[in-house]
Amino acid sequence: MFSVEYFRRYLKLAQKAAYALITEGPQETYHKIKRRLRADSQYLRKKHNLLRLDEKFLRQERAEAHLYRTRFSILVPLFNTPEAFLRDMIESVIEQTYPNWELCLADASDVQHSNVKRICNEYIVQNPKRIIYRKIDNNGISENTNVCLDMATGNYIGLLDHDDILHPSALFQVAKTITETGADFIYTDEIKFETKIKKAFNPTFKPCFSIDELRSHNYICHFTCFSRELSKKTGKYRKEYDGSQDHDMVLRLAEQAKNVVHIPQLLYFWRVHRRSVSAHISSKSYAINAGKHAVADHIARCGYLGTVESVPPFQTLYRIHYVLKNTPRVSVIPVSIKNLGQLRKTINSITVNTTYYNYEILVPSLYSESLPSKNNVRFIDKSATGTLINQLDFSYIVFLNASVSPLTPQWIEEMLMFAQREDVAAVGGKIISNHNTVLQVDITIDVEKGINRLFQDTTTQNAGYEGRLRCARNVLAVSQECMMIGKGARGIFSKIDAKAGPLWGVDFCLQAYSSDIHVVWTPFAVFESDAELPLPNQQDILYFKTKWDNVVSNGDPYCPHDLKQAIMSSY
Repeated sequence: MFSVEYFRRYLKLAQKAAYALITEGPQETYHKIKRRLRADSQYLRKKHNLLRLDEKFLRQERAEAHLYRTRFSILVPLFNTPEAFLRDMIESVIEQTYPNWELCLADASDVQHSNVKRICNEYIVQNPKRIIYRKIDNNGISENTNVCLDMATGNYIGLLDHDDILHPSALFQVAKTITETGADFIYTDEIKFETKIKKAFNPTFKPCFSIDELRSHNYICHFTCFSRELSKKTGKYRKEYDGSQDHDMVLRLAEQAKNVVHIPQLLYFWRVHRRSVSAHISSKSYAINAGKHAVADHIARCGYLGTVESVPPFQTLYRIHYVLKNTPRVSVIPVSIKNLGQLRKTINSITVNTTYYNYEILVPSLYSESLPSKNNVRFIDKSATGTLINQLDFSYIVFLNASVSPLTPQWIEEMLMFAQREDVAAVGGKIISNHNTVLQVDITIDVEKGINRLFQDTTTQNAGYEGRLRCARNVLAVSQECMMIGKGARGIFSKIDAKAGPLWGVDFCLQAYSSDIHVVWTPFAVFESDAELPLPNQQDILYFKTKWDNVVSNGDPYCPHDLKQAIMSSY
């Protein structure tokens, strides 16, 4: 049925479409509208199961709540909170299926909003031991939140905005996860709403913990819980980051956390209204600048040098320009060479489109008499590629499909800035076709297919679900069609598994994952291919799935089922 809520929502979508028409052109705007309508349709069909609001689920959780011992302190700084929002928020905590909590309210409302105190007192009378209230002066969001933190007595801290709502199962699921995993830092998926949670829309599904994506944007956001012990190590909120204080806090928590766990369930309802950050982030430049400073300070604490900038048109999506520690030699190895003409074209494209000076191209020795002598070309025994990592005297190696040519002149620098880190085993780039469509980004694991190339055939203007095509992020795998071997690979891998066939690059990355070493994908190293990239046959897939059954059967942690479905419905 038509309602004012739906009218407002689609009016906002129309405004976004008009902005996209100006900034991205009619073709991409058309595809965006088509993707959004398809995503809405698919979400509505499975919304009931995703939200898990059935009373039978909630009754079961209430019956099992006694199995867990975590006590939560939910921090909520209040400021001129509208009555409806305030009541919704408080009641969402009271209605939790897990009862071991306290609600810490620090009220900085002005004298014109004295009703906030009156409403809080109503609930305190009903819950005197579980709701703690303090009237304070308004010293900004960070200092106000710190007052809540001082009030807390629980062994885990949860963050809730004064205009948002917790899913009834939120605390139960977090308590269960803490007991099962020992996590000291937990976050969940979230979904937006305006007035009624049963009419919630635009779910945000998230990957497992990804430090590079967290540096690109605060994808963790809501609902966030962390242990009191971790909070003591991290310290309080910092006033100088007001506007992006949560991003700053999450980055500092991530630096100290022993076990970060993602719960892939929609357990937080983020209210969209005219005063919310989610509705008008572009009008809050202070928040954008604070976010940049938070990321810059974080990478400095981690021992990296670099600068931070926004990725247009997404002002809270950040790109880090890491400073290279030195200029090591980079060995580029063309793979899947079809013929001499293709190889010549590859060598020429690399030579013409590479600004980095200290590199060489390693070519199989069988072509030594057919290719002209060049300073940056060296011939090697083809059989050596199976054990290159340990046998060759190299600093860094790039595997590049012979049909793939760099479009970004600084492509080596863009990949090397990640590969130089001790915690990175491999880095991949973005491969597009000469028809301006995406051929390959990262590789995801699929129980049925073995692997998936998500975003394939989308337009190059497509930013991807939640900006995933515009930011550097950790992934489970990239392929040898475009892969730089990072510093973290040394001493871990003895050889490339030839039995994996065209999946040997993915196999390599899963070895890294098994060793807790990162794989990074960056959209800022762009390549073009004039041919289709090779696909594995059924025998290759069977071998791969058998070898990595423990990973494949559990699914891709960087692309859980709901996230994958959301991505696939977005293009």
